[in-house]
Amino acid sequence: MPKCKIAVFMCATILVFWPSYGRAEQSIDCPSEPTDMTIQYGNFLSGTNCTISPSGDTDTFRFVAAVGEKIIVQVTDRYGQAGGPAACVTLFGPNGQPTSKGAKICNDVATRIDEIIATAGVHTILVQEGGFNTLSYALAIERVAPPGPPSISLCFGCSVVDAIDDAGDLDTYSFNTVAGDVVTVQVTDRYGQAGGPAACVTLFGPNGEPTSNGARVCNDVTASITQTIATAGVHTILVQEAGFRGLSYSVSLQCLAGMCSSLGLSITTSSVPTLQVGQPSSFKFDALGQPPYNWSLASGTLPPGMTLRSDGTVGGTPTQAGQFTFLIRVQDSSGITATKTFTFVVAMPTPGQVLPTGLVSRWLADGMQMTPRI
Repeated sequence: MPKCKIAVFMCATILVFWPSYGRAEQSIDCPSEPTDMTIQYGNFLSGTNCTISPSGDTDTFRFVAAVGEKIIVQVTDRYGQAGGPAACVTLFGPNGQPTSKGAKICNDVATRIDEIIATAGVHTILVQEGGFNTLSYALAIERVAPPGPPSISLCFGCSVVDAIDDAGDLDTYSFNTVAGDVVTVQVTDRYGQAGGPAACVTLFGPNGEPTSNGARVCNDVTASITQTIATAGVHTILVQEAGFRGLSYSVSLQCLAGMCSSLGLSITTSSVPTLQVGQPSSFKFDALGQPPYNWSLASGTLPPGMTLRSDGTVGGTPTQAGQFTFLIRVQDSSGITATKTFTFVVAMPTPGQVLPTGLVSRWLADGMQMTPRI
């Protein structure tokens, strides 16, 4: 996610240029020590405070994840070289234990964890240096299935001009396709020459794993992947630079065979978290189409105490246990709409749990009456 992104869509089918502005992302500096920061998908942290001092310093970052999400966490030594400081990263689940692939990993250059989330909730990234050296690092976090904001939607026959601004930055793009389509994804260094920055591309399927031909490909000038689509759905393109340099690039998506017709707007959120009476909660729905999006409730009801904002965020404090099924609607900037059904499950607090002041308690299963401790 570079500091400023301008996307130019060039649709060859009608031989005209349509300029469009992409993500206006800003790289984020880490807070001063002690570093303990809440982040979200698409964030890229790189600045003077993103530093591990000698003698056991650690930096902590927290984010909310849902079950089934495929994410990438990458920590890069901004001045990395063999034999230099070792960038180390550990990924902890909500239970405080490392996730299945989250055990501590160290590397002289870049350290990356690819993980499919098994348990919903707050996850923690721990960054440290492998020895007793000072480490100036960059941290990137991306969701590749379903593609997370701020992923840009690509159309067939279109290309986007963009840039990698700093070591360890990651950019994502997404497209819908159906089984049997043959597509080519190409990333080109706009000023490419032998020995210059290396453009790299990876293609992920709807399950968050690289497709059969989609493993990372890097080249000084042009890196490309040609793939016969095996599974219909949203695919994600990951763009990065192979080393520690900036990269001005274009990424394009071409149809070689098949229908290759866009599936239009879709709601990419696959599930919603379990809520609890008396516990403040916030959750945001995601979509793939042409942003900005406008969200609304098409039918059904949300749990009492929870409200839906137009940006897709559901927030509040549930006051009643039960199951609440609803149909959510989203409309993108082109006027297309999509809907999807979800069910929020709201559980009662465990016996003895303190409820917020002023909340009227409701009876628990087993006939136990809970009274708030005020």
